[in-house]
Amino acid sequence: MDKKLKAHHNYIKEKIEFLRKTPDTKLLESTIAYHENMVKNFQHERLVHLTVTLFFVSLTLALLAFWWLLLVNDRDNILLIPINCLGVIVAILAITDVFYVRHYYRLENGTEKLYNLTKELYKLKGV
Repeated sequence: MDKKLKAHHNYIKEKIEFLRKTPDTKLLESTIAYHENMVKNFQHERLVHLTVTLFFVSLTLALLAFWWLLLVNDRDNILLIPINCLGVIVAILAITDVFYVRHYYRLENGTEKLYNLTKELYKLKGV
């Protein structure tokens, strides 16, 4: 998704530079329509990734709390192997969360950059 975002950003920047040199109303209108459609797609993708990220972080926190509860209350080491397995699962989910948050951060910032391009397109239109 990050590559698609950068590719679209570069494509629209090139279109803006071209439209500044040679104004064309039809091309400007079609560029604005295409750009707004792509921004909506990226916003939808951002919402989906936010939902997935929040789900995985919630799951990780719940399992972490359960793991800590078992770890603290198992004084006789009866549940040592299941506790260790749960700890590994929590660690894997925590690592996954880091990558989800990183990806969402990039997606969020990339979408914000597209808003600036939208402003530039509307300036060319005279709005």
